[in-house]
Amino acid sequence: MQELTRRQRQVLDYVNSCIQDQGYPPTIREIARHLGLRSSNGVASHLRALERKGYLARTAGKSRGIRPLAASGRTVTVPFLQGSDKDILDPGAVTQRVSLDRLLVGPSNDLFVLRTHANMTLCEGLSVGDYLVVSPTVHPEPGDLVVSWHQGRVQVDRRGDHDLAPADKDQYIGFVQAIFRRL
Repeated sequence: MQELTRRQRQVLDYVNSCIQDQGYPPTIREIARHLGLRSSNGVASHLRALERKGYLARTAGKSRGIRPLAASGRTVTVPFLQGSDKDILDPGAVTQRVSLDRLLVGPSNDLFVLRTHANMTLCEGLSVGDYLVVSPTVHPEPGDLVVSWHQGRVQVDRRGDHDLAPADKDQYIGFVQAIFRRL
């Protein structure tokens, strides 16, 4: 799929959140109101772009005829983060999203996918190129596989009972809920 602009991402996120929270999609006017736009023409343009890029389908003549193609209740669409510095954690830097089956990642919507790379410190068993499904948290449990910011690098390791409180220079990002690897 093609990458989205920041505004297209906002439109798609709002459509998904309305469906998740209310059970039905918003109207074009509701999207415009949510985004603080005066004209519905801009929203219609973003919806056409999202349709063209394969992120949603629309039913002509229906005010609530917007249907995300990945949102079937069995999937969750989450940010995909990749990079080598702390900027990857900036929500504004997200340019790609990934749809995951809830059977594999559970019911949470508060997730992101992080691809491991050579500039990360990885614990035994992880490889460069693994995809980690991460649930943001600042309170990991003993035994959790934790993603943290440590001495200028992203680090992934297992936390034991003795080291749950991070050092002053550590910052917990979240714990790993699932790992995917290409074979």
